[in-house]
Amino acid sequence: MEESRDTSTLNINLRGKEVRVLLPARFDYIHGGHAKLITEIQNKFKKVHLVLGLIVEDTNTSLLSLTEKVETLKHFKGIDEIRTLKGEVTAETLKALKVDYVATATASEISVDIPEKVLEFPKELDIDTDEIIIRAIRNYDTLVGKLLNEGYDPHEIGVSKAKVMQIKLKKKLRKLARVMKTKGVEYGRKAEEIVDYTRTSLREFVTDLTEKSENAVAKWASKCGNRVKNLITLAKEGWERLD
Repeated sequence: MEESRDTSTLNINLRGKEVRVLLPARFDYIHGGHAKLITEIQNKFKKVHLVLGLIVEDTNTSLLSLTEKVETLKHFKGIDEIRTLKGEVTAETLKALKVDYVATATASEISVDIPEKVLEFPKELDIDTDEIIIRAIRNYDTLVGKLLNEGYDPHEIGVSKAKVMQIKLKKKLRKLARVMKTKGVEYGRKAEEIVDYTRTSLREFVTDLTEKSENAVAKWASKCGNRVKNLITLAKEGWERLD
């Protein structure tokens, strides 16, 4: 069976024509997947002029500023030109930039009404900008705590005092959980002894109260006072270990 070929691409390669390709993206977070895609576009034809289209939106939700994106991307090999784009890429966009094709890793994000002008490249690396952002959101408290430990002021990173206290409390509770794994049996035994003694003495107090003993309250407080104090001291010692 004769192998099928893309004759249009074959003719372009044979003529040695420089093919202008537009790669539009927001580049909210620049990673190795982008570098891989640029390399694949350059290898698609013999001569490629790659136009990188930075999509700029009115609502800035990007992790990087436009300047940071340009300064980073201009050091990537294979990029011949960097342009800013507003809105969706259409056939008019291709005409204005005088490009032959538009390249993408996700064809659904391209609204060009000429399908044959779209070059879709499968993702070779399992890296996704949205997944990276989601990961940061999931680990928000941990990342903020890390910055605070490094000496950043809460105002610098837009964190309220209440949030700082919440993060510190969570950190102490995590430490408490670790301490309880190693010291839990010892603390648990002591606490159980105190609670059992207090429960027994409370039972005796109720009995005395039913008998209308005038000294019932004083007697119970006298018997349990030191034990309750020990329970409080034990709790304080456990908390201080977290510092």
